[in-house]
Amino acid sequence: MPCFDQKGGTGEGQEIDISLYEPLFSLLGSEYLHYTLTGIIPQPMGNEALFHRPRNSFQTLDGKWVALSASAQAPFERMMDLVGHGELEDQTGLPQ
Repeated sequence: MPCFDQKGGTGEGQEIDISLYEPLFSLLGSEYLHYTLTGIIPQPMGNEALFHRPRNSFQTLDGKWVALSASAQAPFERMMDLVGHGELEDQTGLPQ
């Protein structure tokens, strides 16, 4: 963004040298690394995530929708308490 500051102040722009591919790897997330290490081609997953469970939109008993995501043990435990399933707090390796 400093190049825009300079153009606004002096009227002269700057040249930006940036890789075309490296910024895209951050958008791909862990799926690119998983493919590189295993050779397994990622498939469409919708709202789900490869290494975060649960992560999706779920319909409630009253027909409304809620989006849930827990990417570490502590948020998962809090989520299970909130939805009334504290007995699942110590579960590891939840099915995909």
